[in-house]
Amino acid sequence: MRNFPFLLDALHSMRLSLPMKGYAPRRVNSNRWADWDDGAQGAYFVTMNCQSHRCWFGSIVNKELHHNKLGEIAVGCWQELPQHFQDLELGEFVIMPNHVHGIILLLQDQVTHDSPRYMFQSPADHRKGNQGRNTISAMCGAFKSAVSRKVRMLQPEFEWQRGFHDRVIRDADEFDRITNYICNNPTKSIWDEYYHEGGL
Repeated sequence: MRNFPFLLDALHSMRLSLPMKGYAPRRVNSNRWADWDDGAQGAYFVTMNCQSHRCWFGSIVNKELHHNKLGEIAVGCWQELPQHFQDLELGEFVIMPNHVHGIILLLQDQVTHDSPRYMFQSPADHRKGNQGRNTISAMCGAFKSAVSRKVRMLQPEFEWQRGFHDRVIRDADEFDRITNYICNNPTKSIWDEYYHEGGL
């Protein structure tokens, strides 16, 4: 696993800025707090699913993940994200047959339309800052669009499930738990049951 020397500082800063006790996470497509800015520095666990959970990206045989050509495309698109967004590092990720798990780390706060700093900036600053580009929403949207464009050249019927799920990683212990969850995702017994029951 890659070492992120900034991570503990980022997570510490995040804990200092978390909402007061009594705030509940919102769970539409997000497990962030309602007033959390998704351009804020920190670590995010994201999940994106294929429409109807159809397995487009490969298969799992004897608890081993095997990507097909479409899965290789998805891996490449994910790995290219830091080339298109500033202050972004990728943590652990896995392209499963019908969904994607990944950790995205924002190294710097991004001023977005939802950020309190936005209201104090001039229109010129807004244009210069390209507001909203360096957010989790923008990154997941760009990834899904890139995969769709390339995959549909081979499989025109490919579709993502609308939206994505994300969670702010609260501390280093949770970061480790989620990292282990991602790494072990292909070995879960439910996948053997799914394939044996004709889930493909």
